This record gives sequence, C-alpha cells and structure tokens, in this order.
Amino acid sequence: DETQKVLLNVFLSSIKILNPAMPHLTEEIWSTFNEELIIDSSWPSSFEIKFSDNGEFDDLKSIINQIRNFKSNYNLKNNLVLDVVKQSNYPEWYNNQLESIAKEKSGIIKSNIPVVIGQADYKLRLVFNEVAKKNNAEIIFTEDFRFKNLESDLLGDYQVFNMKTVQAAFKILQESWNLKPVHLKKGLLKTVANTSLLGRWQKLSENPLVFCDTAHNEEGLKIVISQLKKFEYATLHIILGVVNDKDLNKLLPIFPKDAKYYFSKPNVPRGLNETELKNRAKHFQLLGNSYTSVSKALSASKLEAKKNDLIFIGGSTFTVAEII
Repeated sequence: DETQKVLLNVFLSSIKILNPAMPHLTEEIWSTFNEELIIDSSWPSSFEIKFSDNGEFDDLKSIINQIRNFKSNYNLKNNLVLDVVKQSNYPEWYNNQLESIAKEKSGIIKSNIPVVIGQADYKLRLVFNEVAKKNNAEIIFTEDFRFKNLESDLLGDYQVFNMKTVQAAFKILQESWNLKPVHLKKGLLKTVANTSLLGRWQKLSENPLVFCDTAHNEEGLKIVISQLKKFEYATLHIILGVVNDKDLNKLLPIFPKDAKYYFSKPNVPRGLNETELKNRAKHFQLLGNSYTSVSKALSASKLEAKKNDLIFIGGSTFTVAEII
C-alpha cells in the first residue's frame, strides 16, 4: 500500500535524524525494521518538490474544495462517488451530478409510505418514480398541483417553495388525521413558536433594521441578496463569515459592492480566517474591516449604522448561530 510506504519512509527518516541525540533508543527501534545498524545507514537526503507552473495543483485543490463543499451543502455521504471532469462550465458539471444525488436522496422513500417531492426535472422524476414503484409508495410532485398562497411567520422569498411542499404533505395527512384547512393556517402562522426554528430570514431588531439568514450556498444567497434589494435604506451593512471549504469565487460576486462589510470568523474549526476573507473579498470590490468574532462585528456595525440603515448577518449557519 502506497500510503503505508510513505508513512514508513517518513518514520524511519525521522528516526535517523533523532539518532545523534538518542542513539540507543533509535537504534533499538531501527532494528525492528532493518538488519543493518542505523549508524551504518546513509543520512536522509533533502529533496525539492516541484510543482508545474500551469496551475494544475491549484486546480486540483479547487476541485477537492468544491467537492467537499458540494457534498456538505446537499448533505451527501462522503463515500458517494461523483463523476469529476475538469471543465470551466460548472453548471453543466453540476447538472450531470443531479441523477447521482437523486439516487442518494431517494433512500428516504420507504415501503408503503407516501412521499412528497418539492422540485424535480424530468430525469429526476424518473429516478424517484422508479424507487417509489419498487417500494409501493405513493409519490406526489408539488409542481403538478396549484396551491394557495398562505401566510407564515417564517419569512423569506424562498418559503414560497417550501409552502407548496407543506401543503402537499398536509393533503396526504388530513385524510387519516382528520385535519382541516384551519389547522394548516394556524400552524403556518406559529411555525417558529412551535418548532423554535431560528435564523431563516429572521428580523432581530429595528432602527436600524437587523436581519439574519443562514443561507450559505450559491442558490440560497442569490435569493437572500435579491430580497435585501427590496428594502429601502441609506446604507447596507453586511456582517459576513464563512467556513473554509466554500468556493469564494462563486459566492463573493453575489454580494453588492456598495455595502459596508464587517468580515468575521465563525467560532468553529472550519471557520475561515477573517483577514483572509477580507483580502479575498477585496478582489471583488467588497470593502470593509475584519473582526475576530461575529459578536464584535455586530457591535461595530451597530455603532456605525444609522436608524435608516440595514444590517444583515449571514454567509454561514455558524455565523448566524453566534448572534441568535
């Protein structure tokens, strides 16, 4: 096994280096792997690792980060195999993975239990339908039905999609649970109170307005930024913190250039250093100061913001979790 060979080589080279300081102990360890004496062996030689200047190493690192980020965003198992092809057309690569993701997610379909699918194109429907048929499970695609626009205490434009899924599930449950439409309406208006779900387009305070949202991938952040543009404010203050496996080349261009930024590091091992985030953001004309914690960034933004300004906290679930 190549990994074992590398580890053994590193270990024995280290033993050689330690020999002058610890001759007896290192000689004893060495004899376990070699018949000759360590003092008769050659001194470890240095070598230089040369990377090509054509960017192949950076490309490989970027691909690995994107795969990790991709699996994390879509809650995929680490052992799920994805077809990886180096190409500039990311949307095409992404679309090619959807069938693999659908097969992974279809594991939620259980025998004789109805299932509701929120959004799925033709190819993905084939995958879900096949698994549902094998499990004799009724399957409902929300896109096949027209639902009412109901109100909810969960804010955010993306809740429109979630609302359809909820109403489809309600339609199935009301047959056996004796539920009435009024129950659905009341439940939607008390979702946060009944579930303690926080951080989804949540208003934290007024004068100035302070909103937070846990959106952390490209699709979610586009919807959030679009929603921010619907407000009237003098200055937009954005407290931004992300984890270190995010593809910033895709996320940062989504954010508005005319906002004032407060870069911070989420208090988790994967949190991206605030100074590095600030420097990366500068390449996309996103300017501001860096802070060692999300709470310090929020305090600084409140000191600078006027009553008719708007403060937004986001970029990661971990970032939002520190202030709610």
